[in-house]
Amino acid sequence: MSKSADAFRTIREVADWLGVPTHVLRFWESKFDVVSPVKGPGGRRYYRPDDMRLLGGIRVLLHDQGMTIRGVQKMIAEDGTAPIEALTGAYLCRSSDQILLLADGTSGRQPARYQRRCKCRRHGSRRSL
Repeated sequence: MSKSADAFRTIREVADWLGVPTHVLRFWESKFDVVSPVKGPGGRRYYRPDDMRLLGGIRVLLHDQGMTIRGVQKMIAEDGTAPIEALTGAYLCRSSDQILLLADGTSGRQPARYQRRCKCRRHGSRRSL
């Protein structure tokens, strides 16, 4: 059963979507004040769709474009989060049971012709073009 586009995601779902370990997301929370997931009564993190778009953009800047954390912090301070959220569409990594969050904020599955194999070592997921 898939979740709606507006559903909150757990840290595991977001980590699998981005292809990074969960401790990386917790580290990014400590470095980027704008990343603030909702925490449940037991301390479990739940990420909103806006948080996911921002994390996707941060992942693109840090891992794909080679920016430093300080560089991304400066970019957020100067330009806000909108330009970073717009980068989310550049990296979409998911396993067959995970979400596909598009740059326009919608969620869904794309036809196979728009997908290719992901370079993610964590799992053999697909990356959207």
